[in-house]
Amino acid sequence: MAASTDTDSKPPMNENWQSRAVLRLIEAGSIAECPHCGERVKFRARHRDQQVICNVYENSVWKRVEQYHEHCYEEADKPYGEPIFKPMRRKSRSAKPAETSETSGTDTKSDEAADSNTKDAAASGGKK
Repeated sequence: MAASTDTDSKPPMNENWQSRAVLRLIEAGSIAECPHCGERVKFRARHRDQQVICNVYENSVWKRVEQYHEHCYEEADKPYGEPIFKPMRRKSRSAKPAETSETSGTDTKSDEAADSNTKDAAASGGKK
């Protein structure tokens, strides 16, 4: 039996790539120029401005990325279709909230008893 190669596991190439648009928050450090108004698509602190990012394909071949101000994309009559909004997930800096007895399915009294036993053991130096 012949050994498998990387090309065996790759999905077939999509021959019909089409330009598409997504709506995203403008991130710090953005240096793109809006093709509609010619102004810079820039991040502003304390604002949650959004941009439309478009992957542009010509004859099923990727050519470029265009970044529009959200309102400019509307004014340009959405040249690459309705933008898809998929919020980016960022890791939270805060810890998960503690489970309550209602969500964890445990009995509050048995939790209190366990806490009491742990405190008693710690106070006696681990001896009972």
